[in-house]
Amino acid sequence: MEYLSRYAESWRRLDAAQFPFVHEIADEFAEHDDRDQFLAALELTLAGLRSRRKLLDARTHRAWRPTGAVTGAVHTAPGSAR
Repeated sequence: MEYLSRYAESWRRLDAAQFPFVHEIADEFAEHDDRDQFLAALELTLAGLRSRRKLLDARTHRAWRPTGAVTGAVHTAPGSAR
């Protein structure tokens, strides 16, 4: 946040008539915390990955059953003992 505050301070020194928008946002920019937004984006990304992983795990779990297999049936690999 210190980094952004330095930029905001330099913007405040600019001519307000020539750079009105910069003067309007300087205070908000100085208080802006990228860390909060970064953490929120990271949490959304991780939640999406976890959700995707659950979906893929569910699909993989069902994928090993032969076509037309009865749910709950025991399947063994050819040549293996039960």
